[in-house]
Amino acid sequence: MRDELFTQPRYPQELIEVIHSGVETSFQHATPELLDPDQSPVIGTAGPLEFDKGHDVFIRATPLILQRVPNAQFVIAGTGPEETRLRQLVRDLKMTEQVTFVSGMADLAVAIEAMDIFVLPSLRQGLGTIMLEAMARSRPVIASQSGGIYQIVKAGVTGLLVPPSDSAALAQCVIDLVHNPKQARELGQAAREQVLTHFRVEDMVDKTAEMYRAVLGEMPSPKDVDA
Repeated sequence: MRDELFTQPRYPQELIEVIHSGVETSFQHATPELLDPDQSPVIGTAGPLEFDKGHDVFIRATPLILQRVPNAQFVIAGTGPEETRLRQLVRDLKMTEQVTFVSGMADLAVAIEAMDIFVLPSLRQGLGTIMLEAMARSRPVIASQSGGIYQIVKAGVTGLLVPPSDSAALAQCVIDLVHNPKQARELGQAAREQVLTHFRVEDMVDKTAEMYRAVLGEMPSPKDVDA
């Protein structure tokens, strides 16, 4: 968003300040036992089911993942205008036994808790607040190289990045993490540290209040205007 505004001459760069979204991190947190070899790995995504979110890219990756991880299970949490089409795509790919849709859940963080790996296959994306929720819960994330994702995910450090619309690349990253749970856990821990350092909701509130104070401090008071 900031880079787009920089291209507009009516928005002077010195007047543009970016305040990132923040997420709650004060919940009771225990390091999850991700990718337990005695359990089926759960790979999922969450958020509104809209075209730009790229859920079909994730769905098309699922049969590729099953070729190497035959016991994998997949979760898509959320509702939206694309739900009917996405459910039909799952049926067309004969993946109804492996792909579960979770609709009508008020708190998507509950669904994230059930996942071992979180994916965000968006074709276009802002900051990706739902991904921050997953990172705050130490989930390793795989995201498409789009929009504001670069501000959050450092490839190979706090997550993995894949080209948008590339189901094969997404599948390979999932397979790699399932087969290397140590790396998956390390990415998850680094992701949580990233959120704690830069994306806490308290920081967002403080920076927003500071910006309001700065703006209001530059405005003349009613008394000054009357004078």
